[in-house]
Amino acid sequence: MIKQTFSRLWRWWWGDTRHALKVGVMVVVGVGCVLSFTSVREPLVAAGYRQAVKVSTALGFRVAKVEITGLRALSRKQVMEALGLVEGMPLLAFSPRLGWEKLHLLGWVRKATVVRDWGGVVRVAIEEGQPALVWKKRGRFYVVNDDGGIIMEAQKEKVAESKLVMVSGGESPMTLFSLLSQLQSMPLAQRKIRAMARMGGKYWDVHLDDDTIIMLPDKTPLKAWQMMADTQSKRAFLDESIGYVDLRVANTLTVLPPSDSNSWRQRFHAHMSMRKAHATNNNR
Repeated sequence: MIKQTFSRLWRWWWGDTRHALKVGVMVVVGVGCVLSFTSVREPLVAAGYRQAVKVSTALGFRVAKVEITGLRALSRKQVMEALGLVEGMPLLAFSPRLGWEKLHLLGWVRKATVVRDWGGVVRVAIEEGQPALVWKKRGRFYVVNDDGGIIMEAQKEKVAESKLVMVSGGESPMTLFSLLSQLQSMPLAQRKIRAMARMGGKYWDVHLDDDTIIMLPDKTPLKAWQMMADTQSKRAFLDESIGYVDLRVANTLTVLPPSDSNSWRQRFHAHMSMRKAHATNNNR
């Protein structure tokens, strides 16, 4: 097979083909090689591309219609601006690949496809991420999606109106989303998590929708939560008047009634402040 192919090529080159054609092929190959190794290539390609855009536009190749599907939070205007698309613009002046990259810079976009139809139609399909929580960090609020990525910064007034879980503190939105989603996968009957707060970098306060506060350890929060969920399924202790549940000590569940919660918290923070002050004095 290889021998036959080589034989045909040899006969084509040295056969009765005109020498002018042979020379033309050699010139094209030679010019291509030279341009590929010189700085002349890019200006020539750019000039050729600009000329192609002009010719195609003159022939009627324009963006006649833009079809966008999958929008919920994003607006058509936001997508058009991100793509750099304007109806009536030269069709060749729009790059689907570059548009795809720009779309994925928008926080809401999880997946997107961009197709340029030579009939003048650009089709855009977007899959948006779902808001999962609001992350409060240094006085600013960020909406985090169900991939653990930041969608956008939100105003405090808008955050108060949303039904998303508020999480204060922490360093990584991905880690926060992972922790919250795993806690939510171990439900406590009909109770839902309303907010979470990182307390002094030592533990988590988890606020339920019935105003119960769960105190979780930093290193094994899921194990502690599972123990509490198992205890609840057996004894239904959360159905009583509970103010505070302390799970910071391994394999230990301490329950405080609402009347003792605030006073206990005040004593705890006073104790922590005294320890911090003592440590500071010893380091001087």
